[in-house]
Amino acid sequence: MSSVNPFGLINYSNYYLNPIAYYSKIWEKFDMDLHTHPYYEIMYVEDGICTIMLYSTDKSGEPHESSVILSKDMAIFINSNVYHRLIVSQPTKMLHLEFERIDNSIINGSIDFGRIIQNTQHLKQLFTENKIFYIIKNAHEVISPIKRIHAELVDNIVLNEDNYFLVQAYIIELFIKISKIYRDNTYKGGIVYIRKAISYIRNNYTNKVTVEMISKELGVSNGYLQKLIKDETGKTLFEIVNNYRIEKAKLLINSTTFPLIDIAIECGFNNRQNFYHIFKNIVGMSPQEFRKGATSNNLYYFNNEYANTLYNELRI
Repeated sequence: MSSVNPFGLINYSNYYLNPIAYYSKIWEKFDMDLHTHPYYEIMYVEDGICTIMLYSTDKSGEPHESSVILSKDMAIFINSNVYHRLIVSQPTKMLHLEFERIDNSIINGSIDFGRIIQNTQHLKQLFTENKIFYIIKNAHEVISPIKRIHAELVDNIVLNEDNYFLVQAYIIELFIKISKIYRDNTYKGGIVYIRKAISYIRNNYTNKVTVEMISKELGVSNGYLQKLIKDETGKTLFEIVNNYRIEKAKLLINSTTFPLIDIAIECGFNNRQNFYHIFKNIVGMSPQEFRKGATSNNLYYFNNEYANTLYNELRI
């Protein structure tokens, strides 16, 4: 019995994913034969419950069996060359798609899915894990792209150029949504730490703030906190602190006549030079230029706190 393709999708390049099989149906009862194929497979349960049996071998060559129960609003992504079977014992409504990997040279101007993975943070994180399968909970967002792909395949036995690019766009949307949902499932506990870290910054930005201080306050290691924040926000903790301080400084510059050095100190900067350097690096102009522009035409007025923006981005 062979195991999962050791390279997964991430180590390939110059390919696109072509949908080759699909269904949307209600299974009354069904016991699929054990099988494998070189295709990538997605199953989503709209209603009901089913069991997926998956078989692989570990690094030592020992066989391994996994049993996954999928209930309403759950999906599974199965990697290529994985032995598996579907077992349904009660009415279950399901959506299904299978994809083959096709070399880009076949269609001129085709989308390089491998490059999209490499340049999309959440997709790269997902496929770097290279699991034989991924369980996606609370997956209702995948319904729309799956059904749009189904609709294009039903209406077009052979995809023309326009339909091809449309389907590729839906496939990219589908996998990006899968990766984001999977990330949210994986880091659900970690999101709490990010929220607490941002709250700490909001309450202490006028004073010295370090990774060590926040980690100690949260009761986690420095390394874990830094990786969690970088993975979720794309920014370092140092960048988040400085951006929050600069947003506060912009509000004070715009709404008061306080001397710039007083504003710098009020916002947690320990000296004028450091404040000016970081301000210009983030805003693109010096504090004096910003004040002049805000005074003359109010173009640079910001009333949204940086921490609130982060909360919205993270949906926490």
